[in-house]
Amino acid sequence: MLLGLSPGASRWGRWIASSTIPTAVEGLSFRDIGPGNRQLELINAVVLDPEAGIDARIVQTTAQEKNAIAVVFQPSTGKTSYIRMPEADGARAISNIDGDIFIGTYLKGQVFRWRPGMNEPERYDLPRVGKERQEFVFSIDRGSDGFYYAGTWPEGDLMRLDLNSGQYTNLGALKENPPREYYLRHIMPDFDGKLFLSYATETSLLEYDLQSGETREFLPEAFRDKQWVNHALRFDDMLVALVSAPDVLLFLNPESGELIRAVEIPFSRIWQHNYKTLQPHNGFLYFGTTEDETLRRYNFASDTFELVVAGAGHPIGMAGDKYLFTVTTRGLYSVVDLDTNEIVVQSQSDFQGDGMVIHTLAEGPNASVIGGSYINQGFFRYDPATDELFSPGRSTSHGGQIDNMVTLDDKVYLGHYTKAWFSVYDPAISWNPGSDSSSNPRVLGAAKETQDRVPDGVAGPDGKIYFGTKPEYGKTGGALVVVDPATEKIEVHRNVVDEQSVYALVSDGERYIYATTSIRGGLGSREVAKESKLFVWDTETGQKVRESTVIPDAYEIWGLDWADEGVLVGAADSVLFLYDVEADSVLKMLQVAPEEVKKLVTSQDGWIYGMTEERLVRVKKDLSRFQTIDVHEGYWDSMVETSAGRLFVGRGERLMEVIRN
Repeated sequence: MLLGLSPGASRWGRWIASSTIPTAVEGLSFRDIGPGNRQLELINAVVLDPEAGIDARIVQTTAQEKNAIAVVFQPSTGKTSYIRMPEADGARAISNIDGDIFIGTYLKGQVFRWRPGMNEPERYDLPRVGKERQEFVFSIDRGSDGFYYAGTWPEGDLMRLDLNSGQYTNLGALKENPPREYYLRHIMPDFDGKLFLSYATETSLLEYDLQSGETREFLPEAFRDKQWVNHALRFDDMLVALVSAPDVLLFLNPESGELIRAVEIPFSRIWQHNYKTLQPHNGFLYFGTTEDETLRRYNFASDTFELVVAGAGHPIGMAGDKYLFTVTTRGLYSVVDLDTNEIVVQSQSDFQGDGMVIHTLAEGPNASVIGGSYINQGFFRYDPATDELFSPGRSTSHGGQIDNMVTLDDKVYLGHYTKAWFSVYDPAISWNPGSDSSSNPRVLGAAKETQDRVPDGVAGPDGKIYFGTKPEYGKTGGALVVVDPATEKIEVHRNVVDEQSVYALVSDGERYIYATTSIRGGLGSREVAKESKLFVWDTETGQKVRESTVIPDAYEIWGLDWADEGVLVGAADSVLFLYDVEADSVLKMLQVAPEEVKKLVTSQDGWIYGMTEERLVRVKKDLSRFQTIDVHEGYWDSMVETSAGRLFVGRGERLMEVIRN
């Protein structure tokens, strides 16, 4: 049976009832247009009541950044309810421990416990006695010693929780000199007396002895250059670890650490978000692949892969003796009878939250505003002329988000995190995302060469699209990526500036691309370079023709725009600078905020607008003075002024127009 609403059906155009919000600057206000995209991104899930068999419910964590939400959903009936955690930012980790549902959250390092019948979940705040950040709780489970353990980011700390006494112990990162961003992604307690801990960005699979506290590395040396160990599980008497990317299953002896077998996945990637995505049952290991949403299984005895059912997505967990619950990236839930390998229940979800944080904004065709929302690959388009918002949902089946967009000849070119994928969208054609020739948006391909995020993009004077990228977790060396709309080929120039990521780009409209860099690599990498650079790319020769230090010791130069003819304005950390491109010299500098400036827009009104993670500012074009317009924790680098002179910003999940009287 098929239940529910097709995804996006309720969001194909809506008209705005906007409100006005004052700012700190007289004569400036916000017109609140509303959330750009409200579709909840699905992260981890567990089966709530497996004894119910085909009628079991699942609990699904979601990535709504503010006022976290977990969803309770019954595929056989479509019944839906929400677990709300208003003091939390996003819900990620989840475990079902004796009927208690434990949820770990983003940013504030909290753990919640809920069971059916509770009006609201209990909250446990992780202590920060040493000023630890502990922003994400990636995993939580119970050890055989009766204590609960949580894995965190960015320090990679292992936390031990005694919920009866309220005593929490930070056991630390279990690594000397850990990287600045270190992920304890998963905790696996299924062997007595020990935990197996899965780490990224410096990849590790640690055995942790619950009695002695001693650790032992289980990840074979040949796999330590991978991006991460996603998670581990028990399969019969073996330890299995999913190592990425590309995806490899490692079968290990849980006592000696001996590698029994390494199995490369010959399909598209295994879904990484859900830690139940590998499901053992009757000698098989079930898993789903992202690009084709196909449920497969690995037969260890014969060392072969077998197709189970197409379109079912990835596993969530078992109910009864034979029902495997699965979900696709677009929220289509299935119950698969493993006796027959047939789908016996299928239900399309359409979980709507308060709004996903706006991650990027750009100008679309006809002076429209196009945007992407955080971590759900959500796309939206706002037409200022008609005051209509089009929010169709997910733009691709790949995990992550739209990092940046560039419009050329009425088509939109999208750069996606993760894996620096690129796609093209034609607003004149019906929305139908995918990878085949009739898809819209249509996937063009990936940059490869270990690239991951896409901080900026610009249309070049040669009719090509130029994107700056940064590498995967733990890696250094970004790239200048060139997408040719005529051939749809992707050309990658890695390490244009050695060991640096490419962060911001502008075109002179004639021949050259001006670009800036950051010494920062992928999350968790250790910096090699000493200071960020500005470089000039010749689009006719395809070569770098200049590399300059504009601000000594700058960590990153993110914002970049033209301030005047022949003069660029850039943002080196929190300092704005004016740069004469002919003289290759800095004319003036001004510090405008305590945090890094991530976006600059030179406006038609004579001001330069800047955005940090916490504030919106504006500066006179000669850097003679600046004003703080607004302070809000929901900013990032989402700001655009259209060719019609209207300025829009993303403020948390809400799209705002800056009204200038």
